[in-house]
Amino acid sequence: SIVESKFDERETIEISDWELLDFATQVVRAKLEDDGFSIEAWTTEKSSAPHIVATKDDLVHRVIVGAGRYPGSQAW
Repeated sequence: SIVESKFDERETIEISDWELLDFATQVVRAKLEDDGFSIEAWTTEKSSAPHIVATKDDLVHRVIVGAGRYPGSQAW
């Protein structure tokens, strides 16, 4: 189990760009599932254009996922 008292909370640690993209992908996947899509596959690797493959009503959809920081620049 995780012992929270062992974490160093003295300084803020910003999540990496990949962690932010992975989180964004999780949010989009959850929304698609809530909207009735079936998730077939996904990737968060920037080299393969981060995306989700989902089906609904016998149609295959490829959803490109990007993430951005607020305040900040454009999503990548």
